[in-house]
Amino acid sequence: TTPPPAVLAALSFSLALRVSDPVRFMQDPLVLRGIAIGIARVSKALETWIQVALSIADVAARRLSVPFATVGAGIVISVPVGDIGDVTPESIASALRDAGEAGLTQAI
Repeated sequence: TTPPPAVLAALSFSLALRVSDPVRFMQDPLVLRGIAIGIARVSKALETWIQVALSIADVAARRLSVPFATVGAGIVISVPVGDIGDVTPESIASALRDAGEAGLTQAI
């Protein structure tokens, strides 16, 4: 197998996503890809550099019948060493800051 590429920088952050059915949301295989695509569009990072992990952030939603619950999305963008064009860890971080949580949530 091919070893993973060396990482120049890893940028990590989290988002809180309000969803109506957290269990179904977390089980949908398209959700992780959709989050990665949205983050890639905003940051100009390649989708393959982005890892997403989901967790139910609102513990009460597990037990109560509430209309919405919060799902936490932990996101890591691993920028590889090598020719990555005009994309740099700094340009990714800047794009994420400029978008803010509201812009990132909307992109997803």
